Amino acid sequence: MANPSQTMINDLSITSQSTKIAMDPNGTVIYNAGYGDGGIQDWTDVLTLLRLTAKAVRSRDIDNILITPNEELRNCDSCLTLAQNVCKNHVQQKGVKSIHCDIADSLSS
Repeated sequence: MANPSQTMINDLSITSQSTKIAMDPNGTVIYNAGYGDGGIQDWTDVLTLLRLTAKAVRSRDIDNILITPNEELRNCDSCLTLAQNVCKNHVQQKGVKSIHCDIADSLSS
């Protein structure tokens, strides 16, 4: 659970109170949607990616987590796209690859 700062709404560019944000265990925003955006499948996929990210972050053997066949991931229509977008944004903003790059590579193979 995050403890919001006084400037969090401005820092995350929230323009309306219905903004939905999902952050991974490292505090990386992996999903940000506004009013009327995001349906059941979107949230199912976001939560699937969050679970995978949490497992990978906690694991000492990330490769094993990522190569393990996972029924949940096979049913995740947008996990690859989400992971690729988060990876690209992280590289652009921080100049380094994130765990999401490894996840995207694993899902695309």
